Amino acid sequence: MYLHNLYIYHMKGKSKFTKFEADAIIALIRKKVVADSAEQKRLRDKIRVLGFYATDFGIGGGYTEHDFLRVVQILNKPPMGIKPKVNDHPIPIPLVRPANTVKKNSFPPISQPDARILILGTMPGDRSLSLNQYYGHGGNQFWKIMFSCFNETFSEDYSRRVDLLLKHKIALWDVLQHCERDGSSDNNIGHEFPNDFTNFFTKHKDITAVLFNGNNAADFYLRYIGYQEGITFEVLPSTSPANTWSTKEAKLQSWGNAISRYLL
Repeated sequence: MYLHNLYIYHMKGKSKFTKFEADAIIALIRKKVVADSAEQKRLRDKIRVLGFYATDFGIGGGYTEHDFLRVVQILNKPPMGIKPKVNDHPIPIPLVRPANTVKKNSFPPISQPDARILILGTMPGDRSLSLNQYYGHGGNQFWKIMFSCFNETFSEDYSRRVDLLLKHKIALWDVLQHCERDGSSDNNIGHEFPNDFTNFFTKHKDITAVLFNGNNAADFYLRYIGYQEGITFEVLPSTSPANTWSTKEAKLQSWGNAISRYLL
């Protein structure tokens, strides 16, 4: 007993997690087990930030979600079928806005009740905000990819772009409701607040897949919402011009494959 207590005393992390924390960790573990070695290291670092160190429990770096659930205790677990609400996890609002940042608000979702896929970005960039249009920056490949996915002629007309998504039962939104940010880079986001996904999914019961437009959108969603049962979540290459490590062809293939898979 003494040795056991001494072992626990020197833990780097913790052994008890809220349901919200556990959901976020499990989602990261699921990504980790199929990632390459470099990505696995990045994901393990994120898991440690949430307080879970596998070494605390004598398990190796190849641990699974079942290993995690076997060695930790989940606190305040809600009844089956109850999903965590954003408001259950208050986010501090700054009293003073940092220098050089501007508060920015996202758009309402493009959606209809029969939507089957939800595409999520992080937060509209400055060009999109000025145009009041999703993915308004000319260098962003989102709309060209969407038209290509459905073998339709590309259009600059925003109403036609919106109609394209609605016709194919795709909803479009951003993870964040508002934030403070200097410029358009996701790296500059601070004091963010998420959109109300509990209400959204209540009104869109046919959604079976959520596609993240880049890793940042997925990271913010995990941080504030957590993955829900019954919905498949997938991270796709960012369509932003800042994503220079994926070619346009590679982006189109990834997005086309995912959309075809979930609309069949």
